[in-house]
Amino acid sequence: MHLAVNELRRHSSDLVIVGGVDTAQSPFTYLCFSKTQALSPTGELRPFDAAADGIAISEGVVMLVLKRLADAERDGDRVYALIQASAGSSDGKAKGITAPRPEGQMLALERAYTEVGINPATVGLFEAHGTGTVVGDQVEAQALTAFLAAAGAAPQCSAIGSVKSMIGHTKATAGVAGLAKAALALYYKVLPPTIGVTKPNPKVDFTNGPLYINSETRPWIHSSVEHPRRAGVSSFGFGGTNFHTVLEEYTGGLLDQEEVLQHWPSELLLWSAGSRRELAASLAQFDQALDSSALPALKDLAWTLYQRFKAQPQGQRLAIVAISLTDLRQKLAQARRALDSIETVCIQNPSGIYAAATPRELGKLAFLFPGQGSQYPNMLCDLAILFPEVRQVIEHFDRVLAARLPNRLSSFIFPPPAFSLDAKHAQQQALTQTNLAQPALGAVCIALTKLMATFGLHPDLVAGHSYGEYVALCAAGVFNQDTLALLSEARGRSIVEAAAHDLGTMAAVQASPVQLHKLLGIRSDVWISNLNAPEQTLISGTHTAIADAVEYLQAQGVTVQTLPVACAFHSPLVAPAKEYLSAALKKVQFASPRIPVFSNTTAAPYGEDVHTYAALLTEHLVAPVRFTDEIAAMYQAGARVFVEVGPRSVLTGLTRQILGTLPYEVVTLDSVARHGLTQLQHALGQLAVYGVPLELDRLFEGRASRRLNSETLFDETSTSMPSTTTWMVNGSATWPISQPKPPAARTTKMLASALPHSSTETTEDRQSEKFMPALSDPAPMQEQYTNGTAATPPAQPLPAAVAVSTFPTQSLQQAAHTQLPRDTTAQVMLRFQQLMGQFLDTQRSVMLSYLQQGTSTALPEEQQGNAQHPNSVPTTPQQVAALIPKATLSPTAPVVPVALMPQAAGDEVVTSPVVGAASTQQPGREQLTRQLLQIVSERTGYPSEMLDLNVNIEAELGIDSIKRIEILGMLRQRFLSAEHQLGQDTMEQLIGFKTLRGIVDWFENFLMPRRAKMACR
Repeated sequence: MHLAVNELRRHSSDLVIVGGVDTAQSPFTYLCFSKTQALSPTGELRPFDAAADGIAISEGVVMLVLKRLADAERDGDRVYALIQASAGSSDGKAKGITAPRPEGQMLALERAYTEVGINPATVGLFEAHGTGTVVGDQVEAQALTAFLAAAGAAPQCSAIGSVKSMIGHTKATAGVAGLAKAALALYYKVLPPTIGVTKPNPKVDFTNGPLYINSETRPWIHSSVEHPRRAGVSSFGFGGTNFHTVLEEYTGGLLDQEEVLQHWPSELLLWSAGSRRELAASLAQFDQALDSSALPALKDLAWTLYQRFKAQPQGQRLAIVAISLTDLRQKLAQARRALDSIETVCIQNPSGIYAAATPRELGKLAFLFPGQGSQYPNMLCDLAILFPEVRQVIEHFDRVLAARLPNRLSSFIFPPPAFSLDAKHAQQQALTQTNLAQPALGAVCIALTKLMATFGLHPDLVAGHSYGEYVALCAAGVFNQDTLALLSEARGRSIVEAAAHDLGTMAAVQASPVQLHKLLGIRSDVWISNLNAPEQTLISGTHTAIADAVEYLQAQGVTVQTLPVACAFHSPLVAPAKEYLSAALKKVQFASPRIPVFSNTTAAPYGEDVHTYAALLTEHLVAPVRFTDEIAAMYQAGARVFVEVGPRSVLTGLTRQILGTLPYEVVTLDSVARHGLTQLQHALGQLAVYGVPLELDRLFEGRASRRLNSETLFDETSTSMPSTTTWMVNGSATWPISQPKPPAARTTKMLASALPHSSTETTEDRQSEKFMPALSDPAPMQEQYTNGTAATPPAQPLPAAVAVSTFPTQSLQQAAHTQLPRDTTAQVMLRFQQLMGQFLDTQRSVMLSYLQQGTSTALPEEQQGNAQHPNSVPTTPQQVAALIPKATLSPTAPVVPVALMPQAAGDEVVTSPVVGAASTQQPGREQLTRQLLQIVSERTGYPSEMLDLNVNIEAELGIDSIKRIEILGMLRQRFLSAEHQLGQDTMEQLIGFKTLRGIVDWFENFLMPRRAKMACR
């Protein structure tokens, strides 16, 4: 990515396709990662979680198309994000190739943001490297926290996450996968979740620091007008490479915005017919089409049915909200049974089935706006993600109230994810504060009102409960959104600041006002504040007085409940706030309402004289809420369909209690128990069957829906089978689609059949062999092989033409006569990978030797023929030597396998016998040093002349513990005979050496007694 960006900047290219490809996940790769002890034992990758225990490796392919912005706009391309900067750094002298170093990470961050001149505190999302390892995640989060704190970032201003929590660690694809995630987050204005986090890492201050873990899908609320949304993406690699890319939201908007979700959690399906009989027949035909094994997408069915529904707006109607085809068919069956019943007039099934004949006189549509107490954290979150209208209103309130609130209003509406009950309770309490609760309610209620307008839903009259009356006035055009935001905050703050003593509280009593008067009598510190319903009355008073009243009423058998409110609303306790509120109201320019607005105080519409509005709203602060009389007056004015436009469904229940058995309908738009979109579809479905005119095209915008033909539904939507020549491929096998998938054992057997068999093996023996031949003793194999690479010195160098078909001699002889137990398939795969590793290492040494000789000798004709047949593989040193042209063999060299080290300038080519080979001369310190430096050079890539015995093995050479074992194993095999095994304590001592000099000293001291003993002989 870094190189691709530079290509465009230098104008070397006009378009760059860049990405990551990693499809090399295999048992061998899994074993390699297992040796690093970085894999999660639970198989779950949980970045930044307190219980994170490692990575979960996976495969992935991600490709991005990059252009210069001017070129993309010229060509009419869809732009997902802008790359503002890309920078990298190296950890330099570190502890090892996998050990993170905060200084290196912070250097990459500093370079990236300095390059483009962006303050990192303005970045709203950081896509972290986040591998799920304990040390790595902690270091990364702490480095980023320190970097943001130095930039002046506010607490919990930036979300942090990792795409690896969802797709695993895709290795070579991991960095670009994170970049794609961040780009899509910017495009859709959504903060994606980091899953698997239940308790954040306590060693990182995610509570007071600038970062918070975004473990939930949330709307990306961005209120600043100074800069667009920004995201930072980090990607780190082996050896201490650190890269960071800064992305920015594209605000050009040349093309229509794609929908956030193409497949919604549910769909609304509508039917309409001239009569109930016609509707039942239509449902039967539709169900029969589905029964023919058709597999249409729910959104396509919903779009097709809606087009028909619009064509016949009158008659018998049915609405079903379904989450799947199975759910749809079950609900269709219920609806058909209900329609067949003579008694059925309408269906009101809360699971998502609604039916009714269009009322003769529909009546008027009324919007009801709830008051304080209905708010809760993350209200309307799902709708804010899917519908820009909701998000934009909340962002507007943020900007208007930026100077009046300690933090953004949206940070209280959509707080960071909470990971404990105490944290959730604190978020709820924060939103209960009057100066926050009221503007928060105003924002979401106006947002819902605007969303309803996109569905063609416009009220004929409006009303609000308590504070909700301010929202009703705004919805009717009495004042604008800015005024509503400022008045809401002023009203709440006036109550808090004016009351110097007990703000009081409230309680809901299941009794009428008359009954309550009889029970409580006349009390100086308890007042009736809300007449909500015929059998529900709210009382306000001091905390002590309300507690005494609640205790007394419960003793009388009356149901009563204390309410979680900030003060005793609509009582003399808040009277001191009237003066402050009155001053704020006098600054408002009121306009005549476009539609009737009913008052809590008078239970009648606001009059034509706008000059009386300020006084009425001032008195509204302390006067009782006459909601029962208000709903009755709206019904008298012709309202028949009531819609609660706001969070929860408090007013829905009160309206039902007030109107009782009268003909009416009441609908709620929000439910805590359902996904926000599903509840919206329930509400729209009910309104549709009631005959309310709707425009539901908004539900299908940007979702690529297609219209279906019910008569050819099967042909259009059934899944066609691939041709018989198709082959299926996965990570472990390939097979024709006409045949069943082979089991894992069959794949192993196929691998076994590819290996040569010993010439002494009979046909009967081969038939009884179910698994690939393997080495008989796994313990020596662990010593000779590390990470799939042969440590045993390979055979005498051969010409290249022979090496292609030559396997390691010792391994083939053992494998040809050893049978692995039948129930150890996993071991078979392990041995196969080890055998392949030894073969490749041998082939490498052969090629090096051949090339260093500088000559090319052709094989005799008969030997070329043998080399072309895989069954003619040499299996003994003598057979190998027979294939070598005599010109390449030393006349004095014994025909035994040898190891050839890379030849440095001025150095000799040194050969050493294999393990167990007889040695007649013990090496000196000079030979020990030369061999060790050559082995380290081979295993690390550093030229031997650059190496020094005093360098730090881990910090300067990047040799981790696994590679150190490999080096020590090779050194032991070259200088110790087979009977000299090193115990666990000795190996731990060797691994603990910090420099190469310590290793040479140890081997020299170990070999000294042996040299003295041989000298005595």
